Amino acid sequence: MKQNHKQMILLVLAVVVCVQPLFGRSFFSVVMGAYSTMAPIDFYGLLLDQDGNPVADAKVPYLIYKPLGISRYSCKTQADGRFEIHRGKGLMLDIEDISLKGYEYHEYQNETRFDYQTDMTKRHVPDKANPVVFRIRRKNPERVYLFELGWVEMQVSRRTPVSGYDLANHTHGRHNQIQSGRGRIFCDLEMSGEFDEEARQWTVTFTANGENAGLLPISEEKLYEAPSDGYRKSVTMNLSEEEDYTREHGKHGKVYLYARLRDPGYYARFEIFILRSHSTSTSKGPDRWISFTVSGVFINPYGTRCLENLFSLPPGDSYGWEKLEPKLDLDELDKLEDTINQAFKNQELVPMPDFRKLGKGGKDIID
Repeated sequence: MKQNHKQMILLVLAVVVCVQPLFGRSFFSVVMGAYSTMAPIDFYGLLLDQDGNPVADAKVPYLIYKPLGISRYSCKTQADGRFEIHRGKGLMLDIEDISLKGYEYHEYQNETRFDYQTDMTKRHVPDKANPVVFRIRRKNPERVYLFELGWVEMQVSRRTPVSGYDLANHTHGRHNQIQSGRGRIFCDLEMSGEFDEEARQWTVTFTANGENAGLLPISEEKLYEAPSDGYRKSVTMNLSEEEDYTREHGKHGKVYLYARLRDPGYYARFEIFILRSHSTSTSKGPDRWISFTVSGVFINPYGTRCLENLFSLPPGDSYGWEKLEPKLDLDELDKLEDTINQAFKNQELVPMPDFRKLGKGGKDIID
């Protein structure tokens, strides 16, 4: 394997040497220059669950980048959750999706790309005593069928300082506003913003409407069981206009919120991607906006605090639904979704169903 790899590199170099007169010396010099900046790929990692416990025996796939190719490898975490990588010289290391049965890994929660080039100002310096920490979420054994909503973009500006969204009717507006064809809308989530010109900073407040409603922000994804208390009507964030909220290396500016929605107090979870502030020109003059994408909205309509979805598909598995669909009784699923939708609009709880009915022939579909 190694011999074939070396032969391939020599062949590519030979081709480069032969054809480089057609392109000048720049291409060859770039390749050789990249080789001169390679450094030993030594890496020390530590895998922890959401409660800070080490996770053993997880598979850690990774890529090593070199000037003329990419090599794929993997290793496993030890009993103390640690893992080490030692793979000769390279330019960059990319940690892919870490996996272990009963756990869920999200790339955007973790730094995944590490530069080793000697000419990089922010190149990774391995430190065995201080390994890079990765997080993986231990799944809750209990699962229920959750009311899932797609993503929605919310934004406010100096001219339009308040924006709301009705999750049941999938519409933007203001709380209690009457809209043609929809009647009075109920904004489950309202967002208001104020921009400080001198400080170049936004103050953004998210508010949950409803007598029993509230929000509870958390710094990272936790067990999908909503806390029983600690909720408050509003959550405020101060955001610098200049900061780029899409961070490098796959780690994004993101806020996780547990929520109680509407008057029954449905427990829910959702994620808010923080986008950049931007300026626009309007007929009334310049305006300044800040935008957010609300996604990953899962609502428990049964009154319990479980937020582990019955259909938990692996991250990035675009064929997950195609694999699952043949196992489902789609008529029963449609009936349940209609019941949940109507109850949500009426602000009522849904009796806990027998989820076995969602599988064809009553078969258990929980993996």
